[in-house]
Amino acid sequence: MSLRLTRQENEFGTTQAIFCVPDPRLHRYIEGDYLGWTENVMRPVTMRETPRPIIPMIFNLGPEWRLSEAGRDPYQADSFLSGLCEHYTLVESTGRSSCMQVNLTPMGALRLLGVPLLEIADRVLAIDEVLGAAGRDLSARLHDAADWPQRFAELERFFLARFAAERATSREAVWVWDNLRRHDGLIPIAALAADLGWSHKRLIAVFRHEFGLTPKRAARVMRFARVVRCLDGVPAPRWAAIAADCGYYDQAHLHRDFRQFAGATPAGYLAGRAPNYGVPGY
Repeated sequence: MSLRLTRQENEFGTTQAIFCVPDPRLHRYIEGDYLGWTENVMRPVTMRETPRPIIPMIFNLGPEWRLSEAGRDPYQADSFLSGLCEHYTLVESTGRSSCMQVNLTPMGALRLLGVPLLEIADRVLAIDEVLGAAGRDLSARLHDAADWPQRFAELERFFLARFAAERATSREAVWVWDNLRRHDGLIPIAALAADLGWSHKRLIAVFRHEFGLTPKRAARVMRFARVVRCLDGVPAPRWAAIAADCGYYDQAHLHRDFRQFAGATPAGYLAGRAPNYGVPGY
């Protein structure tokens, strides 16, 4: 098992991320690498998590997190999973944290959970709430593991076993999701419905049942996720160019999505963004 480590040290302390590539058989179900994360700094850290077309699972190995979702009271969370949503979440640590993260594709979440994603949309749920005893057992084994290679091996065994089970899903809805994802949401929903020979109304109903968002709302999330990717490593972004490249009518249109999905202006989002140390999506 090959691991990759990135490390950041400054006057406040040390943060490191450990990456592990999943088994190729899991490519359809897990986006990117498994991630291990440790942080030991002298001040609280807040990460602003914007909506993305994935379902993140966090297995906590340290102190609990404090989560603040837009329009909701803050609360404490240990290990949790977040369904597809259209709002940002502030994830706060004391400065000392340790966790593992797995980013599920919607197809992976459908197979892992065995329920339509409408049931978890716009919700943050404890791991044992969605996986029951199996989730509690996995969390305990990850916490008790001797080192990172053992933790990643435990994750791998768990997912290979869980994804071996089949689950009936709408092939048409999955086809629509794949096409939207491939184009970062920049494809007309009407064209996809026409290709299927479905009415717009039928497509919306089936898609929302499977994934928890309507096709139009999922496309907005994908488009904004593209914007966030365009900002990685860019100290002085050209907002007009980014807006055009990501399918926005103009900068005002882009600003409206920033207010909804990030709770800030584009400049405010950049100013408050924590360094990602090579971690995708931060």
